[in-house]
Amino acid sequence: MDLLLCICSLAKAPPLGKGQQRFCPEDLRFARPPFGRREARQGRLKQHGKRHDMGARHEEGQDTGLTPPAREKGATFEQPVLAIHRAIRHSAGIRFLPTWEFSSLAQQMRCAMKITEIVCQILRIPQVEAKTASSQDSVLVRVRTDAGIEGIGEADSSPEVVKAIIDAPFSHNIACGLRQLLIGENPLEHERLWQKMYRRTMYYGRKAVGITAMAAIDVALWDIKGKYFDQPIHRLLGGKQHDRVRGYASILFGRDGRQTADIGRRWVEAGYTAVKFGWEPMGQSEQVDIDLVRGAREGIGPDATLLIDAGCVWDARTALRRAVAFAEFRPEWLEEPLRPDDVAGYRWLRDRSPIPIAAGESECGRESFRPFLDTQALDVYQVDISRCGFTDAAYIRARAEEIGARLCNHCYTSPITVAASIHWLSTCRDAFLFEDCVEDSPLRHELAVERIQSVQGWMEVPDRPGLGVTLNEEFVRRYLVAESC
Repeated sequence: MDLLLCICSLAKAPPLGKGQQRFCPEDLRFARPPFGRREARQGRLKQHGKRHDMGARHEEGQDTGLTPPAREKGATFEQPVLAIHRAIRHSAGIRFLPTWEFSSLAQQMRCAMKITEIVCQILRIPQVEAKTASSQDSVLVRVRTDAGIEGIGEADSSPEVVKAIIDAPFSHNIACGLRQLLIGENPLEHERLWQKMYRRTMYYGRKAVGITAMAAIDVALWDIKGKYFDQPIHRLLGGKQHDRVRGYASILFGRDGRQTADIGRRWVEAGYTAVKFGWEPMGQSEQVDIDLVRGAREGIGPDATLLIDAGCVWDARTALRRAVAFAEFRPEWLEEPLRPDDVAGYRWLRDRSPIPIAAGESECGRESFRPFLDTQALDVYQVDISRCGFTDAAYIRARAEEIGARLCNHCYTSPITVAASIHWLSTCRDAFLFEDCVEDSPLRHELAVERIQSVQGWMEVPDRPGLGVTLNEEFVRRYLVAESC
């Protein structure tokens, strides 16, 4: 439809005045090889006599020495531009044009798309429990364009606060609401738009919730880009290095070691070979802590991978004592044992712990991660795309790989963030585990039409355009509690 409208607009456009041009004449002329001007002038007459013959030979399948337009399935971003060119040149009786003459029109086509609407929708399940689980509500961010493409994103944060940041009116040049900064912008220019949002929210943003709101928009922009170019996001990020990643069932501890063991057995029987237990009631006492970890190992058996998430409950010396006590149960890592801002404590603990130290889920964007990376304070850096966006997560990935650290995702929300996480993690060189939230929440399992969860303990990387997620609109209507006006 967009192609048809574009061609029709060219056909119906009013005559141009003297000296005006709708397209540069070079765009629709016969091709010239990309060499110097003098050589081009010298070869123009000779080249002109061969063009129609070259076009005929190309259609007969002979080698012409020129690159024909991409026609195969999964063609890249030039496809819609090439289709328009084919329609124009066929009407003019031109049989073949090489791709290097398309650059000017292609640039105009790419710059044509604009953001027209940004809508926040807050979803919440009826019974919200007092537990550390962010799969009970969500803020969806839907970015719409004049090309009819919609991108979706999500922030793992306080939904109402994120919505307020996006919906806020202009206050002054560095205290702006995000929507009014982005309307009319080209959604493909994600890096420039990230910097614009960061600069124009300096007085209330820079870290924490301001970055999470930016991250939700950033994910939506990448979703638009994938749909526009008909490519999965992992390819736009540079290409996946893994077709699948081993998933671990991420769940909370039980009330005690016995209930924790039962939980572990359930997820091993479901096909997972790795299970993470976290948060309450860990941190009440050494006896309780050891009982929980002992029960976790008993439940998943001797061969499965055990992961422990302490939930930011100790000082550095207590964390070291717990790490020594937990070592006999062979955890793969000890996650967030300290307060998120205790960078020096993490650096001290990492140098002494018999268990690898993981953290990062509380961090929002590159500036939050920078002190951990600069001091090499962690063994495993856990990046939440719904708090960092793809744009800053790409920076964090490069820095972590540079210092030889390992990367993992954090994800405890909806299928939107699950899909975003596997796109990003698949591009990480040393990806080894994927956090797969198995909370029994309808928001985790029913928001998307597609099932986005590990199968027999493995998370497959989707190849559909963009995120590869289709919202279940009936579910959205059922659980919607607030929406942008």
